[in-house]
Amino acid sequence: PVRLAHCDTVFFFDIPLELCIEGAKSRLGKERVDMPWVDDELDPEFLQWIIDFSRDVIPEIEHHLRDFDKTVVRFHSREEADEFIESLK
Repeated sequence: PVRLAHCDTVFFFDIPLELCIEGAKSRLGKERVDMPWVDDELDPEFLQWIIDFSRDVIPEIEHHLRDFDKTVVRFHSREEADEFIESLK
């Protein structure tokens, strides 16, 4: 809610579970600018968080977006996001 109060557009990545897990696995062993460490294995708690996300978190996000009267762009794949970005050029 705090973030929604200060934005005019929400980009909501509603990616299928299999792709989320695949993405997390693909980042193993790689340095990232947004994390000060490198994970070499998929943490079981993080994996469970990914698995439970659609049940536990997405309904809460959707609840907050019901009252958001500005633009919401929902992506179901990374390709959809890429196509959206290309359409802006």
